Amino acid sequence: MRLVKNCKNALFVFIAIVLSLNYTNVKKDGFQVECVSVENDGYINIHIWDLTKGLNYKMDQARKDAIITILYSGLEGKNGCTNQLPLLNDSESQKLFKRIEKSFFSKKGKWAEFTRSADFDNISQQLRPDTKFKIFKITISKKLLQNFLVEEKIISNLSKGF
Repeated sequence: MRLVKNCKNALFVFIAIVLSLNYTNVKKDGFQVECVSVENDGYINIHIWDLTKGLNYKMDQARKDAIITILYSGLEGKNGCTNQLPLLNDSESQKLFKRIEKSFFSKKGKWAEFTRSADFDNISQQLRPDTKFKIFKITISKKLLQNFLVEEKIISNLSKGF
């Protein structure tokens, strides 16, 4: 009887996770991202959480994960958001960024200049009272991040033409 109950619970959790995948981008590191809005001034607002870290997911890590999303995978166009292609959209730009990645994401690195954040935990408890994880709302300046990558000669300036 106990085994049946555990199987039912496991099946319920599995189905809930699969259903949540339809509405979010899942990253290889365990965090999940949902686009909230794309602003005309180059800012992107997202919700981000990590089911594996749960309540131990920290704001700074969420901000770094948000930048990683914009750099490497982009965002799927949902919830009124348009598709956002990754800024590092080829192997050459990814290789060039890898050279500065450690210093970029260091404690005093440039990464912090491209995000603003608001702890979204209270609202996550209202949306899903049984949650065991934090949801953060992060704002990323894609335009400023893109300008930085151009200045560092990691990507080319798109306005140069072809």
